[in-house]
Formats: sequence, structure tokens, C-alpha cells
Amino acid sequence: MSNDTMKAVVFHGTLDVRLEDHIRHYVAGKLVYVHSFVHDILTLSYLAHQRKKLELPLINSTHSELHVFRGHQPSKTGFIMGHETTGIIIEVGNEVKIHAKGDSIVMPFTVSCGKCFYCTRGYSSRCEECLLFGCPLLDGGQAEYMRVPLADATAVKAPEGIDERMLILMADIFPTGYFAARNAFEGMESETIGNSVVVLIGCGPVGLCALINVLEYKPKVVIAIDRVESRLELAKKLGAEPWNDQTHKEGLTKRVKELTDGRGADCVIEGVGHSDALRTGFDLLRPWGTIASFGMLTA
Repeated sequence: MSNDTMKAVVFHGTLDVRLEDHIRHYVAGKLVYVHSFVHDILTLSYLAHQRKKLELPLINSTHSELHVFRGHQPSKTGFIMGHETTGIIIEVGNEVKIHAKGDSIVMPFTVSCGKCFYCTRGYSSRCEECLLFGCPLLDGGQAEYMRVPLADATAVKAPEGIDERMLILMADIFPTGYFAARNAFEGMESETIGNSVVVLIGCGPVGLCALINVLEYKPKVVIAIDRVESRLELAKKLGAEPWNDQTHKEGLTKRVKELTDGRGADCVIEGVGHSDALRTGFDLLRPWGTIASFGMLTA
């Protein structure tokens, strides 16, 4: 492999991703180039102006990429996968103002300008210049290096002293969990939350991060639902009451009714991204209850 190429995980179609030599691009303007913290270049990881070049130390595989990988979401081929990334900047475009070579940074899954109608209101995921990392229009972070467009607004400088394997959670997983918890309790008084029964559906990485955030609000009870026992064990250790809805569905419904005088859960947080899970959420929710769904639904 020459200095002009790098290892990258390239999408070639349904259930077909390959680790290949890929051309390394150079930066200009508002780009930075990053060396990636690649911790999981595996099949399921998938594995201008304002740009930045990074050395990529850690990249996370995100569940939303499974929709493309499995063929549920049609996509063109030939791009580098990887939505969520951390890395070290190794090259900076001449229009980048707030980042410098050697900075450790975190990138979310979208590019944002920081100046448009949506960005100025805090809705950067709907930026008018928005692009998604790891799609046909923009290569992602499942590679040794990646380019970050609109770097000043897109990349966030990491605080010092955070382990890189914790930092990767901040690219999407932990903030999504926080956002789900915040949405579930938005507008509620602390006393109301303290008397609430919360149902969390899905105890994957984002679901467990949602659980951590939910528990900070101190609701009365949190029931965590999943079908993988190891995940339920983690949820229990964190402080939730674990339930497997596949093996104990009737008992689960009865338990929610017991805790709420027959009404149903006050809040449901759904993080599976499947219509059946969302249906379960509505079945367990009381009238005028709150449901916060962060699962990526494809049907």
C-alpha cells in the first residue's frame, strides 16, 4: 500500500462489504483530514472547501447502517461506510478557523454548516448543506483516514483526558440516548417524573445509554424490555427492572398494569426501530402518556 492509498471498508451491495485499498484524498479550504481511531473494521461495521483531514482512531458501527447492509434501504455502491467517528487531525484546510493539527475530535453522522436556518436553531441534522457520512455522496469513517467537510461546524473538539473508547459514544450513541430521555420527560415537573413508570423497549448500546439518562431523572420505576438476556442483565445492573417480552409477554403487561393501577406506563421509550416494538410501546402506554421513539423505522 502506497502513501496515496489507505485501508477502507467499502460497500458493494447487500451483505457485501470489503476491506480494500482505497485512494487517499487531499484537503483544501474548509476541510480537515483525520486519522481515524479504527477499533472495529469488520464486516458489520461497514467496516471542497471547509474540510479537514483526520487520523481516525475510533469508529463506531451504527445500527442504521444495517438497513443498507441488509438491503432494506436501497443504496448505490462504492462508498466507504461509517457514520460515527473520532480521530486526530493530521491536516487542516486553509479556511478552517477553530481546529488545528493534533486536535482530537468527534464527528456526528452528518455534516453541518452552522449558519443556516436550521443550524442556528440547534437542528443541525437538518442543515441546508447536510450530508451523511458513509453514503454515496460522502465517504465515511471506516477507513484509516477520512475527510471532514465544513469542519468548524461539523467536528467537535474533545475534552482532554477522555478514553477514546468512551469518546466514541459521544459521536451519536450517548447523545441519542440523552435526547430520547429528554423528549420523554419534556415539560414534566420533577414530582411528576418521580411518580412515573417508564418502559424502555430495546437495550442495545443506545438503549442502555437512554436508560442511564432516564435514571438521572429519577422516575419511580423503569421497566427495560429486550429479548437478549445479556442485555437485560446489563439493564438490571444499571437499575432497571428487566423483562423479556418474547418469553414473558403476558407477565410484562400485567406488571405494567400493577405498577400503574391499571392505567399503563406514563412514558415509553422505543429504541428498536421495528414496527412490532413500536406497537408494543403503544399497547403498554396509558392514555395521554408520552412515547419517545429513536429507533430507525423502515416499515
